[in-house]
Amino acid sequence: MNEQVFQPKSLVVARKPRYSQGMLAAELQNRTRNWTRPLSTTQSMVSEWENGNNVPQERTVRVIAEITGRPIEFFYTSGAEEEDDEEAALLGTPQDLYNALQAIVERTVRERENREIAA
Repeated sequence: MNEQVFQPKSLVVARKPRYSQGMLAAELQNRTRNWTRPLSTTQSMVSEWENGNNVPQERTVRVIAEITGRPIEFFYTSGAEEEDDEEAALLGTPQDLYNALQAIVERTVRERENREIAA
């Protein structure tokens, strides 16, 4: 595995469905708190990994794989780039999700109002 290169985009794809950067950092600390050398991960460290400015240690990637339910190889391949474009759009920021849901609600309200006017 040492010959493979960590893929920052893989971390983003694996994390976004359930965790913010801060939540992932906290979960890494929680899962390793009983280790001889627990991981002291911060939100800014997760951000650096995702931006390609730093690379997590292999033991950290193992725990991330466990947390996200992805195989460890996913983080060392371009597997994240194989994600469907539609799925990638769904994995946007929480603000993206909020905006999309708000648009759906507004459209639903307009449609309901139009049906009531027509009836």
